[in-house]
Amino acid sequence: MANTRLTQGLVQVWIQVDGKPVELYDVTHDQVKRETTCWIASEVGKKFAVWCMLTRKAHHDRLFSIHLDGYPAGERSCRKGLVNVPVERSYLRVSKSTVRPYSFGSLILTDGESGEGQSRDIGNIKVVASECTMRDHPLCPQPERYSKLPPIGVVNERSKKALQHQVEYGAAEQLPRSKSIYYNKLKNDELEIFIFRYRSLAMLQANGIAPLEPMPLTSQQVLPPPQPSSSTCKRKVSTIKQEEEINGEIAGREKELVLELEKIRAQKRARRDSAGRQTVKQEPPRFFVPGEVIDLT
Repeated sequence: MANTRLTQGLVQVWIQVDGKPVELYDVTHDQVKRETTCWIASEVGKKFAVWCMLTRKAHHDRLFSIHLDGYPAGERSCRKGLVNVPVERSYLRVSKSTVRPYSFGSLILTDGESGEGQSRDIGNIKVVASECTMRDHPLCPQPERYSKLPPIGVVNERSKKALQHQVEYGAAEQLPRSKSIYYNKLKNDELEIFIFRYRSLAMLQANGIAPLEPMPLTSQQVLPPPQPSSSTCKRKVSTIKQEEEINGEIAGREKELVLELEKIRAQKRARRDSAGRQTVKQEPPRFFVPGEVIDLT
């Protein structure tokens, strides 16, 4: 079964594309940095969503901060007692009623010396989990604040480092804010860090990170089983008939031989019986006379 979730501590994080979790490749853990990293396949024009979840009860609420290509792209929070209840973020809110969905786009290249708006973290989806206290109301009145669209990254062609894709934000969609959640961070420490390095599937396969797909069989390799021709069927029927005729002749000959054998056996029994009934001719007894000479030669 494919691995689709990064797990660290009490937290699980995963990426969904078209409503399905993407497969993770080459997962690594750095306990010192508290970082869990992996590779995922990206495709231009595909929207994606970030999902986060607590797997066990925590001592404090969790705040999940999302960074796309090095820029803040929204947050999600989860109460400490909500176990196995995932929260999702798939857009950047730009106004009270408007959002821009997350999407993968093509990398914009330039042959200039420096790229305008270039980010060193391009190609990364980063999720940082930290402790917080969630509230339904602010401690003091605060103005509504919304995110600004990050600049589109323009990368120097000589320093693209095998990059092909970057995050872009789709067309504006109407999505009114349902409810505001307020929170206070307890610590600045980042408890868990999750990094998804996205590249095209072809690039991952070329670098041995993702397995190659099995080669499809050609038409020559997939041939239908040979169907017997009409002439072959006729030959088979003729052969069967010949075998039946031969078997019939053999059975008839065998029957004749058995009858002849029984006849010979009956004749032999008759001869033995007649020989047993024949009498042996007996000569009259002769007695020895004194003075008679018997020739013993």
